[in-house]
Amino acid sequence: MTLDEKLAALFPDVDSNTMLIYRCMADDAIKYYMNIDPTTTSDTIESTYESAVLQLISNKIKFDDMDGIKACTVSSTSVTYADNKGLSVTDDVKALLPRPYVRLLG
Repeated sequence: MTLDEKLAALFPDVDSNTMLIYRCMADDAIKYYMNIDPTTTSDTIESTYESAVLQLISNKIKFDDMDGIKACTVSSTSVTYADNKGLSVTDDVKALLPRPYVRLLG
């Protein structure tokens, strides 16, 4: 099953163009977190870290569905906004990735 098929099965309501944007954003987040060479292709990232890409996209879609609201109380009108962790590399994503690469300057 390809990444496209998995994403379509998990999130059938999300537009394909939106999903493509989320995939690119997830690839960039992993490149940044892992300290990978920026010239590394998205295909390489997606094939190597597929589960992390799926988890990042899932986090982004869940965050967008909640509109950033973490808690809501109706009677006395209390709203708590969540931190923007839509495409942040959270602990659940870190668990799917190896340790970041360390680059030495010099």
